[in-house]
Amino acid sequence: MSANYERKIVIVGKTGNGKSSLGNVLLRRRAFDEARSFNAVTKECKVESDEGNVSVVDTPGLFDSDGERSLVMQALEIQKAIKLCPNPHAFLIVLNGSTRLTQEELSTVDVLRIIFGEQCLKKAIIVLTHIENNLDETQLDEMLDENSGMSSLIKLCENRFARIDNREPKPEHIERINRLVDKVSRAGKVRFKNGFLNVHERVFREALKNHDSGPVHEQIKRLSEQILKAVEEEKEFNRKCWKAAGVGAVCVAAGIAYLCNDYIVVCN
Repeated sequence: MSANYERKIVIVGKTGNGKSSLGNVLLRRRAFDEARSFNAVTKECKVESDEGNVSVVDTPGLFDSDGERSLVMQALEIQKAIKLCPNPHAFLIVLNGSTRLTQEELSTVDVLRIIFGEQCLKKAIIVLTHIENNLDETQLDEMLDENSGMSSLIKLCENRFARIDNREPKPEHIERINRLVDKVSRAGKVRFKNGFLNVHERVFREALKNHDSGPVHEQIKRLSEQILKAVEEEKEFNRKCWKAAGVGAVCVAAGIAYLCNDYIVVCN
């Protein structure tokens, strides 16, 4: 199906799950380097387009297997996807459908929350790769029922999921992904926005300065708490500024002085 808008898509997931391969399938060309092993290939966010119909951002693998980057470093790099492709229509969370999820992968949605904010889940779609084409829908449903971790992640994304065999992608499986992107974006009318991403980035850089480390679930918990606090502080600061701006407007009309953020402003 050809959309009457340019689909803007960010692909995220663990190293080795087939993110780059999926990007190539959606673009219908080899735009991204594909891994031939579980070693990470994508180290930086990269955006590619296909004749104006779709733009795809391939991101570095979460829980990078080379161990060179902490979770915070990965978060900072993956967040660049929004700078390369502002206000995307959808996030595709790539999971290997042929294996059980690791404890780290079970935290994928929580990691996305700290990188992009809660709003991203409204635009999130699970894509199960490495699902062979000869597996019918009934067998797939049975497999998911047996995999409680994967089923839980799918439910967090409001049961939006698709399947694909990256080696021999079937047109109907690609079409399902496109339909889901159209659904979460209301055919391009609604895009992802979060005015506090700069706050998330500030928290990450502070954590990086402090060499934040430890088990992934502990890092996620700390960062979540710090981001929540920082966002609330930012909201409170903005409320005070708007209130001061309102007072200032009255003062301008009256020609008097007012106090704003410890500065005396004289309105002539």
